[in-house]
Amino acid sequence: LAGGMPAKFNGSVRIEADNGPPHLLLDGSGNSESRKLLKQGAWVANKLTGLKLPNKEITVSAWVKVDKLVGRWGGICGVIQDNGEYERGWLLGYENARFNFSLNTVNNSKLTYLADKADFKIGYWHHVAGVYDGTEMRLYVNGRLRVNSVAQKGDIRYPPQAFFEIGAYHDNDEFYSLAGGINEVAVWPRALSGREIDGLFKAKEK
Repeated sequence: LAGGMPAKFNGSVRIEADNGPPHLLLDGSGNSESRKLLKQGAWVANKLTGLKLPNKEITVSAWVKVDKLVGRWGGICGVIQDNGEYERGWLLGYENARFNFSLNTVNNSKLTYLADKADFKIGYWHHVAGVYDGTEMRLYVNGRLRVNSVAQKGDIRYPPQAFFEIGAYHDNDEFYSLAGGINEVAVWPRALSGREIDGLFKAKEK
């Protein structure tokens, strides 16, 4: 809808109109260490060259429905490298059954992972948003602030190479695909307020 960078797909693309808003349906079959082995996947870019990604502030949000957990980690939208001691970028995703938001800045050598304190419901739609305003990270679920952190400060630190991925946790040595639905993925170059996040949730609350 915006941004000038259409998504790319590996495997069949299925848009499902039942059980919630029209959404991209992913089956979780993409889990592997190489895109060549993927059965299904969605992404914006394989490299960051030429992309106008947020540097000082960011909001990333989406409606997501996890139908089953196919591994410990999962991604909704992200540009991340988390390979041993090398940690860069950001990701809106989940670990086990808890949504999280991770981010790294130029003043910190590690990613900070904000994790919700409660499990999400399998098979149900949730609105999830991660916000960073230059000094504070915030994670919202269904319009409500769930957890925040001031561990990161300054500009976002991007890796030289990463994947701008939709519906998957993807870095150089890991690929964990969402098994479920995703709708209205959005990235803003500013920190949306709590009221704005709540407005996004209430506008399409089911």
